Amino acid sequence: LLFVFVILLLVFGGLKGMNTLISLVFTCASIFCWFIPSIFYGANLYVTSISVCLFIIVMTVIIVNGFNKKIIASINIAFEKIDKVILESKSFKNEMGSTGTIILLYRDPNNPYQRFIICANVGDSKGYIINKNNVKKITTDHICSDSNEVNRIRNTGGAVFNGRVFGALMLTRSFGDKEFKQCGVLATPSIFISSIENNDLYAVIASDGVWDMITEENLFELSKEKMSSEEFSKKIVITSLEKGSQDNIRI
Repeated sequence: LLFVFVILLLVFGGLKGMNTLISLVFTCASIFCWFIPSIFYGANLYVTSISVCLFIIVMTVIIVNGFNKKIIASINIAFEKIDKVILESKSFKNEMGSTGTIILLYRDPNNPYQRFIICANVGDSKGYIINKNNVKKITTDHICSDSNEVNRIRNTGGAVFNGRVFGALMLTRSFGDKEFKQCGVLATPSIFISSIENNDLYAVIASDGVWDMITEENLFELSKEKMSSEEFSKKIVITSLEKGSQDNIRI
């Protein structure tokens, strides 16, 4: 039956059918190679579910439709749908919330040598591109020290004092945090798009447990030694722990 389904999909679907098949394979790979192993090794169920769902939704849209202006709208919709699921879920308490950052790599089908990196985030889980010369930040920190974010919160009827929304929440954008959603805290991401250059070495996204300890200068110094992406990730985690990180570490 599976074989018949694949043949029919390719015969009647043409190029879009092939893209749909690729997206199905990609979805299965994300579940079995990312989600299940992460849960098995003790990762937070809710955070992992959010990350995998976001990644699958956005990548499926890109694979099936290609990259265009609709992709930006699709990323926004994906973030907002995930937020809606969290807000309506009985498993999440009103005070529970999460940041979220995704990175997508895209190759122009009309120019196979032209590649792009797309990064979308809510909250303050930072992302960087590291090349041979410097480190470039590719995320926006949605926190109450950002005057534009503070003005947006106040314009929607919220208040910011003591460096937090209503003196309690430091983030101005997040998943969940239901009690602050009527105060301007939203899940619409900031989106960064850049072409990938030949001298780019790594793209890194990580949680506060890393960035509380690792500066951009530290990150650049750590990248100078030639190593694989997995080795570089482990080096960042070990350095964060050696510097005394007490927060959660995800990379």
